[in-house]
Amino acid sequence: MATGTLSSPGFGISNLLRARQEIAESGLIDEDSLEQRKAAILPHLDERQRRLFAAAEAKAAGYGGIAAVSRVTRIAASTIGRGLKELAGPMPPLAGRVRRPGGGRKSLSATDPRLLEGLNGLVDPSARGDPRLQE
Repeated sequence: MATGTLSSPGFGISNLLRARQEIAESGLIDEDSLEQRKAAILPHLDERQRRLFAAAEAKAAGYGGIAAVSRVTRIAASTIGRGLKELAGPMPPLAGRVRRPGGGRKSLSATDPRLLEGLNGLVDPSARGDPRLQE
């Protein structure tokens, strides 16, 4: 095994990439098994649960786990990293929520207060309601 500093020839980028590839190919990370688990459970999970599943798989896989899980699940490595932070931290009180409060688009009527008034002006007042009940 080569010893030295990161700038020495034994620790070049190509050597690090080769070491990562060897770990992935060595079978230490069983991507076939991960693929089977993914196929069985991911369709039933919401986005937060998917992130936590991927993070738990990456953590269990150890070194190279994030890359392997990202490759198999097609979930971004940054998303898996966010999931790892969620797993390490305290469980947030998100009863019935998938996203944190404040996520998502504001309603159009909140961003443009004149929108609802304008739409109501376009519709004839006698045409409102259920057309089957009108004569």
